[in-house]
Amino acid sequence: MADPANRVDSDSRFYIGDIDLVAKEDDRASLYAVKKESAAKGGNGSENRGKRLLPFIVLVVTILVIGGLTLVYLNMDVNVFPLRYMSVESDLKKVDVDDVKAIVEPAYGKGVFSLNAAQIRNSLIKHPWIKDADVRIRWPDTLLLNISEQYPAAIWKSGRLISVDGEIFAPEDFAVASKGLAKISGPEEIGKQVIEKYLQYKKQLEEQRLKIVSMEIDKRRSEKIVLSNGIMIMLGKEDGSKRLNRFIKVYSKAIKDRVEKIGMVDFRYANGFAVAWKKNSNNKLNKGQEE
Repeated sequence: MADPANRVDSDSRFYIGDIDLVAKEDDRASLYAVKKESAAKGGNGSENRGKRLLPFIVLVVTILVIGGLTLVYLNMDVNVFPLRYMSVESDLKKVDVDDVKAIVEPAYGKGVFSLNAAQIRNSLIKHPWIKDADVRIRWPDTLLLNISEQYPAAIWKSGRLISVDGEIFAPEDFAVASKGLAKISGPEEIGKQVIEKYLQYKKQLEEQRLKIVSMEIDKRRSEKIVLSNGIMIMLGKEDGSKRLNRFIKVYSKAIKDRVEKIGMVDFRYANGFAVAWKKNSNNKLNKGQEE
């Protein structure tokens, strides 16, 4: 039989444990009630915020719709903000401003919202002296133009010019524009390479104050140059710049004093060069050896 003292202790422990259990269950119930109340308040808060934001959302949508409709109207109505002025921001040397006005004239009177800058640019670059054009619109009625002109470097075959960038064009004032320019020719597909070689050779010869009047690159890519003093220089297909430097080195020593008698010098040889004298020239030197 169990000891009464022990039973009392056992009952006390059980009793205390039971009280603890009830207390914990009460705590859970209270916590659940608090959470439920908070959730109810939170739901009402979100609903209230939504109601407060609704007028603002409606206002924004209304503004966007009205703005869009206004832009459509302005774009369709050519009489709204018509183009009235043109401003050329470039310092033009070759292009006449009146020519630019004539090209842009069809755009005058049209609403700036209906203008097509790309179309205006395409019309401008058809002018032979205009290389490129930047077209912008300044609110509310002005067209801004920044025009890049062609810079001719030489005459390309007959009736046309070639620019420093290798672009071939045919201006109406060819006779005036081509005055003093060298004549160069070569395969059409390598026009840019031809002008690059010409500009390089021109710079090399400036040291001796020699000027190129013509340069030709044939279908085989063989090069020859004619100077203003009448001498023709044969450079061949390879190492044109190096061979021209060889000519420059021997020019003052063996050629300069005989310019009137020399018709052609041929530097297509590996180490030396050959000389072709003009007719009726009495000279013993037919071949030269470079030092």
